[in-house]
Amino acid sequence: MSYPSVIHGSDGDQFTTGTSDFGIPLGTKLLMSGGDEYRWANVGGVILAVSLLNQAEAQASPFAVDEAATVAAALGATTVTVDVASALAVDDLKDGVLVDQTNGHTYTIENNTIADPTVISLKSPAGLITDIATGDVLRFIKSPYKDIIVKPATVATALLVGFTDHIIKLAEFGWIKSRGFTTVLVDASVVLVLAENADSSIDDAGAVGTETVTEPHVGIVYNIGTDTNADGEIYASLV
Repeated sequence: MSYPSVIHGSDGDQFTTGTSDFGIPLGTKLLMSGGDEYRWANVGGVILAVSLLNQAEAQASPFAVDEAATVAAALGATTVTVDVASALAVDDLKDGVLVDQTNGHTYTIENNTIADPTVISLKSPAGLITDIATGDVLRFIKSPYKDIIVKPATVATALLVGFTDHIIKLAEFGWIKSRGFTTVLVDASVVLVLAENADSSIDDAGAVGTETVTEPHVGIVYNIGTDTNADGEIYASLV
């Protein structure tokens, strides 16, 4: 069974979690009747408690580094064989992106093997739109919604993906809120300002603070809450 890139949900659907992805691609958007939006994600690191701001896993080798095609692949091919700097797990790249640096094209990844070189299968049944030669420069980028973590108590190290309005256990799949009203953990050292911009905190993991120069905007404050408590409220506006 395949799913559209946007699912129109009913109240309660946003609390679905499980050890299976239910066939839903990572990053799929869940749109609720009131306009709230969620993204389908997989948890890495630690269990995600409620009211926390979460981010993608920082991209480190072998992700987002230049690699080389080890086998030529012709126009229309649906697999590409790539050298890797370090070992991959099976399906580490599922729903991620293969970047053909040499030709300037990007492709969504269906899955990958564990071997080095690894064989990457593309989602598109039409396959490559141009030949890839042996030695062409390729990159693969892990889905920002795979192995998400609590945003650390520093500047964000990767894309901010959303807030947890329910607990999602380690390694489970679930919906992360990207737009709409949500409770937030309040920064310990700043005071939220009603109706002003809120940004990710650089002091407390998973928290929200007042607008800063260095940190991304995450929403508009509706309730200032109290320091270090998960009782602030914002209207979230993330990707």
